[in-house]
Amino acid sequence: MHNGTDFLRSATDGRVEVVAEALQQGRVEQLWLVRITRSDGKELARGQVRLQNVASRWV
Repeated sequence: MHNGTDFLRSATDGRVEVVAEALQQGRVEQLWLVRITRSDGKELARGQVRLQNVASRWV
């Protein structure tokens, strides 16, 4: 439904850590905060994504 990402700095090598935190999980929608940091702890990007829960027809 919505995805907003702010890219704060670049990384050219090394490993990154991605942490997604559920801010709200309801019957109809979910809101997640996602942070991407490099190994020294500096934040590379931060985003919020709002998802719509859709019932699967295959279950």
